[in-house]
Amino acid sequence: MSSYYFIVNPAAGRGKANAVGKSVQKICTDRKIDFDLVYTSKSGHATDLAAIARDKFECVVAVGGDGTINEIVNGMIGGSATLGIVPVGSGNDFV
Repeated sequence: MSSYYFIVNPAAGRGKANAVGKSVQKICTDRKIDFDLVYTSKSGHATDLAAIARDKFECVVAVGGDGTINEIVNGMIGGSATLGIVPVGSGNDFV
């Protein structure tokens, strides 16, 4: 079981999250951190990914904005994973 599951919304922050996702991947690889990283492809996809990951990973990390966080939290309901947030939205009201 991987420790971290990063869910990246590449459209968040007017596309900035895509670059942040690549940076997260490099940092985790360089530091030999046990992780998986996936990119969303449509609205609602983050919820589906989080629902699959909520009991398979120690921490599910949202890389995006408020909408991404909302979807991931909804997918994690009833699971055992901890929520992590890398705020890369245009407003980041939640954070």
